[in-house]
Amino acid sequence: MDEGWSESVSQLRAKVKEDEEIARVLCGMTRFMCADQEEELAALTPSARRREAKRRAYRVLSRSRAWGTVVQSHFPRALRLSIHPQPVGAEKFGIQLIRCAGTWTTPWHSVVLYHRDGTPELVRHDQAQHVGEAVVKVDEDHSGNSIAHVMYYQEPALVNAY
Repeated sequence: MDEGWSESVSQLRAKVKEDEEIARVLCGMTRFMCADQEEELAALTPSARRREAKRRAYRVLSRSRAWGTVVQSHFPRALRLSIHPQPVGAEKFGIQLIRCAGTWTTPWHSVVLYHRDGTPELVRHDQAQHVGEAVVKVDEDHSGNSIAHVMYYQEPALVNAY
């Protein structure tokens, strides 16, 4: 993917300085990398962690944009959807799958909390732990592999409702 499809990090750095939307995406990816790789980067100072997270975020952003270029070149007329919010006029349309508390989030960055009335909502993990009871359900996929689902319920009685 890197060969012929992706921008170099230096090209991307220049675009980040020019384009607010690209800068916003990079900032979000950097925050996610800091949080997601907290244990792996624990030996570093806070400023070194942020620098390393930003370096990794540039690579992820470069590959993400390259993948978008590949898809666009092979399927130029396709309607592209995203679980992330998209600005008006973007190449993709953002689809919000489940109601969120406050800012739009995705299942990759949050957990499902079932409210007393049974409605699901995506919230931060620490919020769900504070107000709900964790329940782990194990299912099997079509190949017989076990898949664990962790869900939070405000009322233990709701557990059997799903």
